Amino acid sequence: MDVSFEEPLAQPLSSDQIHPVSSDQPDLNTGDFILLEFESIGKRKLKYKYVATVVSIISRSEYEVQCFEANNEENSEFVPIENDISIVDLTNILYKLPSPELRLQNRHLISVFPGVVDVFEKSRY
Repeated sequence: MDVSFEEPLAQPLSSDQIHPVSSDQPDLNTGDFILLEFESIGKRKLKYKYVATVVSIISRSEYEVQCFEANNEENSEFVPIENDISIVDLTNILYKLPSPELRLQNRHLISVFPGVVDVFEKSRY
């Protein structure tokens, strides 16, 4: 008898769960979750991708956002990065993400998405 105790890996978010953000009609509201892309400055041009939530709308093309970091290896659970509020241009916003489920874990609010989010975060270590 063959028994596996491994949990199945989470599936990536499907194309009907994420929505590209267009410059013609951004359709973003305060509290929406988004996927951002930032390009690093320096010799090595790396493109980092972060989950964020819209804190406020400054103009049709500028948004104040709170960035999040992955809280698990599958990139489906995220926590806010302390004191990481940025003003971003609409061109940095790739997708509007589905609303996550919110869970309280050890006095921290965890945002859990229904699948893997394609992030590329700068290492904190």
